Amino acid sequence: MNDFIDRLSISESFERIFIEIFNKYCKNYKIVKFGIESTALLNIHSNIRFCYDDGSKFIRYLPDSVLINIENPSKCKTTLIEFKVVTTGIKKDLFFKKVKQECPEIAVKFTCREDIINIENDALEVYRKLNKINVKTILIIYAQYRPSEDQIRVQFAEKIAICNTYNPNLRRQNTGSGTLVANVNFLSFEPIIDFFNKNFNVKEIDLENIINDLQNKLQRI
Repeated sequence: MNDFIDRLSISESFERIFIEIFNKYCKNYKIVKFGIESTALLNIHSNIRFCYDDGSKFIRYLPDSVLINIENPSKCKTTLIEFKVVTTGIKKDLFFKKVKQECPEIAVKFTCREDIINIENDALEVYRKLNKINVKTILIIYAQYRPSEDQIRVQFAEKIAICNTYNPNLRRQNTGSGTLVANVNFLSFEPIIDFFNKNFNVKEIDLENIINDLQNKLQRI
């Protein structure tokens, strides 16, 4: 299994497990799938893989899940959710040093190379545009290579600390979609309990149960 297929498999498992466990314990919100993966468009997604017009990028990067208030619909905070898995971190200290030098003004400073994660810049651009019309997007990140107690963090897209962008295929044959990748700081994301308790009033005991179940099940994938 190559790295991309392996990461895709882990990502699908993480998303399914997170939604299942979150919905089991959370009393006031539910996560529901609704995007491209729930439609026939998934079967022809490859037709727009290399398209960079705004319509194609919107379809390619629109989050596939949504957080819905089921306890009190009159106090809606309907929010898009995107899940991302990072299986490997930055391996070279020289690259880490270079990244730090290129973003001295970043709001949240890197403390070590494990703090750097990559997100497609076009995806972040779509989330930022949605935020301008007050459509919020949450990113839930599973950084598998980090210590087990700090592998999963959450943040609104507009609050993510972005350092710079680069072309991952610049010095080798371009087999991917060719999109730019952003170096972002994992520490600008918040722990699950802090984020959902503060922003959506999910009870800490429910979030603790979610984390415990997540850690148990993620060990098996």
